[in-house]
Amino acid sequence: MTYDLVLVLALICHQLNTVLRDGTESLRHGFAPVLGWRPPAVLAMPLQILALPACALIYWLLPVPYGWFAVVLLAAWISVQNWRLANHVWLAFVALVLLQLPAGRGSVSPLLLGAMYASAGAFKLNGQFLRSEESYGRTMIRLYAGYLRIRPPQILLRAAPVAVAVVELGLGAGLLLNLPVQPLFVVAVGLHFVFGISGNFPFSLVAVVLWALQMDPAGRLRTPSAAGLAATMAVFVAGLLLTTRSVYRKRRVGALAAGTFAGLYALTVYSAAIASGHGSPRPIDWFTPLAVVITAAAVLNLGSVVLGYRSEAAFAMFSNIQPFGPAKPFGLTPRWRARYYTLSLPEAFPAALLDRIPATLLYRSTGGRNFVYEPFAYQLERIARDSRVSFEPRQVLGPPRTGLPRPGPLLFPPLLPNDLSKAAMR
Repeated sequence: MTYDLVLVLALICHQLNTVLRDGTESLRHGFAPVLGWRPPAVLAMPLQILALPACALIYWLLPVPYGWFAVVLLAAWISVQNWRLANHVWLAFVALVLLQLPAGRGSVSPLLLGAMYASAGAFKLNGQFLRSEESYGRTMIRLYAGYLRIRPPQILLRAAPVAVAVVELGLGAGLLLNLPVQPLFVVAVGLHFVFGISGNFPFSLVAVVLWALQMDPAGRLRTPSAAGLAATMAVFVAGLLLTTRSVYRKRRVGALAAGTFAGLYALTVYSAAIASGHGSPRPIDWFTPLAVVITAAAVLNLGSVVLGYRSEAAFAMFSNIQPFGPAKPFGLTPRWRARYYTLSLPEAFPAALLDRIPATLLYRSTGGRNFVYEPFAYQLERIARDSRVSFEPRQVLGPPRTGLPRPGPLLFPPLLPNDLSKAAMR
């Protein structure tokens, strides 16, 4: 089994995780496409259900050059994703594209991983993440402690945000400076296991596959020994017992899925660890065209957030950076280009709206507690006008503009809380 296939399996895990959390309506609804283009309804659900299994079959049955067909299918699948595009989905897609290039298979992983960790750590160097009570670092610990029914010590709440930022910056610097990979890998495995049991094993699996690609020149998942199988089973049980279940509608099924994700994570870690004893990973050659392109893209990614052009799928995950909020990346206040609106429910509410917009999301968008990002407001208003009503959008944030909201890709969070010091809903 190639690591390309394991990356697709990680995306299947992501989709399964979404269904277990949000229900099967996440496959059916097309209310807010992340790329801003709404495909025909007759295509949306088949693409949601069939695209990833088809990609997996291509990587399993066909030679490497046919991977381009899988990349096209994956792009089509991304086009029907709703609401928010997870960072790890974007990371996996970019990795699979670059792995199709002749120069990509040996050098993609350290560049992508280094850029991801360095960006994620750098974005967290803001007072809102490091010191505030609204820090995502503290919030995640409180949520997990609540799942375990324990009270986290204050020293842990204060230290955790700083520790996460330092570890991510250290991993990024170590990879980009061609430091020995094995110690960095050990730290990354521990970090991503913690991320996994907090409810995000799909992201951890994508990351560890990229580590395995760097450490294993063969590029294939290795068959585990008896000891490897025993370790995998132990991690499966740990994932089953330790992963937070509160996000799942059916907690027992969610726990079983989390255990399965953890087991696949353990198999990939085992394969990378075994491979690390059979040769040294190739260091980054900064003068190759691919290295120059990825470096330029990483710099543009950082700049796009600092200058206020986007915050989604930018590896600013859980950094507390969001439009018009108090977080200042690198001590700077971005000039946010996003426009946000308020929406109101019409007096005569057509029940047909609930067939196209999830009820919970409709309530959050029109209940007066959140501002709605312009392209998302456009999509909701378009659906409302199909039923001959209006949500009466009124602009409240961003560069002033008259008229109705305009369409576009979801470059910013679809919803912002009225209290901008609070974190945006994920």
